[in-house]
Amino acid sequence: MARWLLLWHEGGSARFWELDAARGVAILLMVAFHLVYDLVMFGFLPPEPFDGKWRPASSVIVVQFVTYSGIALALVHQRGRRRHSAAEMRSRHLSRGLKLIGWGLVITVATWLYFRQPVVVFGILQLIGTATIVASLFLDWGKRALVPGLLLVVAGVYLTTITPANPALAWLGVGEPPPYQVDFFPFLPWIGVMILGTVAGRWLYPGGEPRFRLPDWSGRPLLRPLIWLGAHSLPVYLGHQPILLAFIVTAYVLGAGG
Repeated sequence: MARWLLLWHEGGSARFWELDAARGVAILLMVAFHLVYDLVMFGFLPPEPFDGKWRPASSVIVVQFVTYSGIALALVHQRGRRRHSAAEMRSRHLSRGLKLIGWGLVITVATWLYFRQPVVVFGILQLIGTATIVASLFLDWGKRALVPGLLLVVAGVYLTTITPANPALAWLGVGEPPPYQVDFFPFLPWIGVMILGTVAGRWLYPGGEPRFRLPDWSGRPLLRPLIWLGAHSLPVYLGHQPILLAFIVTAYVLGAGG
């Protein structure tokens, strides 16, 4: 069941330590960003700590997550095509994308109940789930996928300058994000980043094997935690905010009581 829910993945030689380690770094940055955000929300830090320079970090972190997701998607696809037909792989990618969207909806409902308003309408999991489905259509394009990837990035940047007549278009990337959003990453331009990630994945791992042979550093003490985080990125993502909030709310209550 855990594997079906994407909470457990095949280990051993099926994974590459460098990709998990890179994703682990992104996880650490995400946890640090959310910790600062939560501390600001509960008044432990001023509204703009570090002169507000921490906020753009969210886009950098999402670029990493979406790119690594694209690389992993290309890697899984190339390995899967050794044993499965193109139609079977499309079905697998569709299933994974829908499950990620489902987990995103779980976060939407949970945060809605907690904050009493919809603060996550198209978060990172909805984005990656949707992008997985769409980007999978370009997996056999090879380098030609660079063109739609770049065009979608450019289109997304342009759409942010448009004031939409209908706020329901915001999830596509048209205009400003809806109010009170704590996790909002629209379809455009991020789907383009995902497609570019698949192109990078096909180049870095042609045929599902690494183009560059790296020394095996997976057993190094400093890298092991990062590799573990990267290999368990979804459960860590789902669980880190409740844990952070539990500690912060406890400190807030104790401070208010004191």
